[in-house]
Amino acid sequence: AFSNLANAGVYILEPEVLGHIPPHVPYDFARDLFPDLLAKGFRLYAHPVSGYLVDIGSPEKYRQAQHDWAAGRLRSVGEEMRPC
Repeated sequence: AFSNLANAGVYILEPEVLGHIPPHVPYDFARDLFPDLLAKGFRLYAHPVSGYLVDIGSPEKYRQAQHDWAAGRLRSVGEEMRPC
């Protein structure tokens, strides 16, 4: 299903879910695992949050996130990070 939400954060999985991931092949949670689990009747849950979100999948973005944190642009508020 497509939406205006981003798939980001931490996944909390039951140990049995790991058995659905084939070994030694490229495998994407969003494109492979989640649709497979839904097709098999598993229920998936999500919790939307607002605030600071950055993909740290590149060295440049990781440095930017570290810089934002060190510069005090972020602060912890409960379970999420919000701009100061």
